[in-house]
Amino acid sequence: MTTSPTPSAETVTLRERGLNLLRSCSKHGQALENHCLRLARFTMALADKEGIAVDEDLTYAACYLHDIGLCVEDPTEKNYLKRGHQFALERTADWGLTEPQKKFLADVMLYSHSLAAVPHISAQGDLVRRAVSVEHSLGKMRHGLDAATCRAVFREFPRRGFNRVLLSFFRIAILDDGIKELVRVFFPSHNATV
Repeated sequence: MTTSPTPSAETVTLRERGLNLLRSCSKHGQALENHCLRLARFTMALADKEGIAVDEDLTYAACYLHDIGLCVEDPTEKNYLKRGHQFALERTADWGLTEPQKKFLADVMLYSHSLAAVPHISAQGDLVRRAVSVEHSLGKMRHGLDAATCRAVFREFPRRGFNRVLLSFFRIAILDDGIKELVRVFFPSHNATV
């Protein structure tokens, strides 16, 4: 019996590492993976439209990781974005990321769900933040993308089963993390009091 050689760490792309990390802690399967793929595609489309250079491999990895704080438990952190960022920091330490790549990943992990502009976010991180609003609005908010592009992404990566994922995530965000932390997720630049 012949076995295939295990690929070395150098041959595994960041995209594959991000997907593997998501799969290691998510029970949501293809529904969540398709959400991440839609987000990455919308990000790349916005980057092309606006002429912003992005690292495609890292963008896909970051999109796979952006909701991971809702898939992992840490009783010391009640904000799922911060929980996910800490989780990602620990598991990406050996990825060989440059400082700008680390900044991008942090921007995605901490600000991707912000409904308001974030003054200190990188241009690439803001692309992902705006792509999230395209995804969550089902393409009603397009940030300049044409409707046909949005429809094509939704067709290629269907939302089948994603409403159940969203319900699970909202339960965690509201019941486990609390309303104050959820407000901080959507408006991170403000000290919201609830």
